[in-house]
Amino acid sequence: MVVRYALAVLMSAALVVPARAEVSEINVAQQYGVSFLPLMVMERDKLVEKHAKAEGLGDIKVNWVKVAGPSVMNDGVISGAIQFIAVGAPSLITLWDKTQSNVQVKGVSAMTTYPL
Repeated sequence: MVVRYALAVLMSAALVVPARAEVSEINVAQQYGVSFLPLMVMERDKLVEKHAKAEGLGDIKVNWVKVAGPSVMNDGVISGAIQFIAVGAPSLITLWDKTQSNVQVKGVSAMTTYPL
């Protein structure tokens, strides 16, 4: 269930940036830790590629970029080097604020929940 939910989040993350052109390669930022387990499963099982093909999008290459934190992910989205990220609310709000006049990033949904 968690994997399906995370896949839906990633696939619907196309809302994050305005459509520019169809691409055959995407970069997904990923950190280490249990909260990123859904992304790790998606990488291992090649779920993005599988579902993209099933939707008629052809062969899509997914690069799983290991990063050191949310500020690196935000910078990657702003520069166009990374298309999909998973960050917490504070980083998302910062990214949203910085991109209102250009990229216009939007949050999609939560990836995981657990008591802290």
